[in-house]
Amino acid sequence: MNFTKTVTSILSSVSNCIHSEDYANQHRIKNAFTRFRKLSFSDIMLYVLNSSNHSISVNYARFRNILNNENLSMVSKQALSKARQGISHEAFLHLFRISVEEYYKHNKNTALWNGFHLYAIDGSTIQIPASEENLKHFG
Repeated sequence: MNFTKTVTSILSSVSNCIHSEDYANQHRIKNAFTRFRKLSFSDIMLYVLNSSNHSISVNYARFRNILNNENLSMVSKQALSKARQGISHEAFLHLFRISVEEYYKHNKNTALWNGFHLYAIDGSTIQIPASEENLKHFG
C-alpha cells in the first residue's frame, strides 16, 4: 500500500468534487449559492473542512492565510454562519463516501473477516482481577 498515492488520490477526488457545479447544485439547500457572492459554495465547503475548535473569526483568518488568496474578501461572522446553513449535511457524507471508495480502490488486498473489513478499538477501562483462573483463561 502506497500511503502517499492513496492520500493524494483521495484529496484530488474530494477537491474535484467540491469544485464541481453538479456537487454544489445537489447539496445546496433551497436557493443558496445561486447568486454571485463573496464566498462561493466551494469556498464555504473548504472553510468548514478546514475549521477547528477555534472561533469563527480565527478559523476564517487561518483559512485565508492557507489559501493565500487575495481575492477572498473579509466577511462577517454572521455571513459565514448564514452561508454554512446553505449546505446540506449530505454534502459531507458524499465526501466521506468518495474518500472511502478511493481508499479501497488503492488498497484491494485488505484482509477480510467473513467478507467484512474488521476494525476495532478496545476502549474499556475494566480491570480483570489477577487470579489464577483469569491468568489461565486470558493469559
